Amino acid sequence: MVDLLEPMPYTAVQSYLDDGEPRGMHYYWRTTYHADLTDELLDRARAVFADCEIPGAEVGFLHVGGALNEHAEDDGAVGNRDTCYVSGVNGMWAPDEPRADEFRHWVRAAGRALEPLGTGRSYINFQTADEGEERVRATYGPNYDRLAAVKARYDPGNLFRSNRNVRPARTGGAP
Repeated sequence: MVDLLEPMPYTAVQSYLDDGEPRGMHYYWRTTYHADLTDELLDRARAVFADCEIPGAEVGFLHVGGALNEHAEDDGAVGNRDTCYVSGVNGMWAPDEPRADEFRHWVRAAGRALEPLGTGRSYINFQTADEGEERVRATYGPNYDRLAAVKARYDPGNLFRSNRNVRPARTGGAP
């Protein structure tokens, strides 16, 4: 357990992971939000990790509940007010690792094993480029259409699209 809540410079926050995630290594992950840490979820996480052959892998949980849960689902763009934990399946390996494709496959499979025990959503900045638009939509849930309408108003040409993209809504309300 680690408590990192205290006033600190932005650069300190941005360097949290420097020691455990050295520059030059390759990283790949999957995350899922969870309402509870159930026995089934913890048993499955343990089984997933026991099956892992990646020396630099992690399966862990972050607690994100608290003030997040004190607001209505539509109070802000993110929603996810039922979330109390996020699970992460993380792999790390050297750039010349001959089993890199196998390691990525394990991370994807391990993440899929935990997803059914989650809320169906994840933190948008933890998603990887190979996760589809349906994952972005699921993350925003019922707020997605509202965000697409805002995007249509302020970015109708979808200039800001290199992130996990919310496409501008089309005329008539369909995104």
